[in-house]
Amino acid sequence: MGVTWRGLDEHERALAELPTLVQAKGDAIVSDQMRAAYAEIRAAYPVRTGHLRASLTLQETTRHGATVVTVINTARYALAFEYGHRTTQAGQPPRTAGKVFVPRTLRARRRIWQALAQLTRALSLT
Repeated sequence: MGVTWRGLDEHERALAELPTLVQAKGDAIVSDQMRAAYAEIRAAYPVRTGHLRASLTLQETTRHGATVVTVINTARYALAFEYGHRTTQAGQPPRTAGKVFVPRTLRARRRIWQALAQLTRALSLT
């Protein structure tokens, strides 16, 4: 008397490929969402001189086998624009916060976590 397993080899192969599949899909989710955030930020910046928009960069690299996407604004006044400042010119009120970069990157992060959670549910990993 014995036990015969049918389909176990295919199941083992599928399990062995799972990390690669999850990594690839996860990398695509991160990349797509951060590219969308970059486009949203760029479109939301006001254009006076165009320097604030032109200083926005998107860098995509791989670190420890995972995709890392970084959105940076290198304009010297990007923080002052984002958070506002009290410096005024003669007779003008203080500049209010732009609130462009931070809210959009936080929304992108939330969308990434939601998509990754959905991926784990779809692959029955939870």
